[in-house]
Amino acid sequence: MSYRIDERAAIAFGLQLDYALINANTSAIELDTSDSFAAGFNVGMMFDVTESVNLGISYRSQLEHNFDGDTRLILDEDKMVIGTGKYGAPLITPAILDISASYKVSAKTTVFTSVQWHDWSKWDKTIVELDYGRGERNYPINREFEDVWHFGFGGEHQLGNSSWTLKAGYSYETSPLDDKANQSPDLPVGEQHRYSIGLSKQFQDSTLDLYYEYADFGEMEIAQEADSKTLTAPSSAKFTS
Repeated sequence: MSYRIDERAAIAFGLQLDYALINANTSAIELDTSDSFAAGFNVGMMFDVTESVNLGISYRSQLEHNFDGDTRLILDEDKMVIGTGKYGAPLITPAILDISASYKVSAKTTVFTSVQWHDWSKWDKTIVELDYGRGERNYPINREFEDVWHFGFGGEHQLGNSSWTLKAGYSYETSPLDDKANQSPDLPVGEQHRYSIGLSKQFQDSTLDLYYEYADFGEMEIAQEADSKTLTAPSSAKFTS
């Protein structure tokens, strides 16, 4: 839903519904796949500073998922089930504040930039609840995440006098966690670099977008300590779409 305040400013408000699945197992614990819906909102404003410059600011609320289902204790050597019960676990996606701008260099070329703040510090722990019939026990996973900054740059250029537009962009995101003692095998996180390129075809009543994105989620080292033992493991992630 949007409303134009005057010739240069407009405001918009929207609702968001997020669907998520969890499927996490270890050599000793199996968790049934669980799904969850979470609801939130977003609000934004757009300002036409000049005919060539536009500024925007938007906010997306935090989303909280809660998963639950059946769980089984497994004897690692022969996969024998030695206990059954219930589990529960939360998942948070952070609130995001975005400030963006665009500049129309010419009739065919526009450049864009964006700065975002992600409120990851709200997620300090994940509390996994397990109940195998002897009373519920909570198992905390330390996150100790820090807030994240995201910087994006991009542009688009109309190809000749055609209805095709070439688009390209790059973004960098700081790591929410630099302490390898708090890196967890279930959710290793690091710096992110994203590179994208695409083409857009304008039709009379619609637009066709084709794009390719390569995402480098960084390299993370895990060094957790428990009962005088240390788990050390390298981790890295790449993604293309």
